[in-house]
Amino acid sequence: MKDMTDKDFIIGVVGAGAMGTGIAQVAVQNGIATIIYDAGDGAAIAAKAGIAQRLSRLVEKGKLPEAHRQAAEARLKVANNIEELAPCSVVIEAIIEDLDAKASVFCALEQIVSSDTILATNT
Repeated sequence: MKDMTDKDFIIGVVGAGAMGTGIAQVAVQNGIATIIYDAGDGAAIAAKAGIAQRLSRLVEKGKLPEAHRQAAEARLKVANNIEELAPCSVVIEAIIEDLDAKASVFCALEQIVSSDTILATNT
């Protein structure tokens, strides 16, 4: 598996609710390229906008340099479909607490990602 300092190390987050968005924000703020995906129309785009807004507030409060905000935002990408998570080294599932839905996500991911990709759940 790739080291997190490797420029090709990418975290995928499935689910753009509060938990998934929080995971994505922590990752990008700590220098990790991240792809966020949600099956809901516009949810991942809204999550990216929310992260951008929170990062801007951190800049306003003097807790984050502007250059770090810009770099963090540049590290966050939105996937339009689950297949765009294929290059991820780690994928974290953060969807609703429904066992069938989670199983479906993991089955789909197993068909898409590399055999050495780590699949994790937030549950």
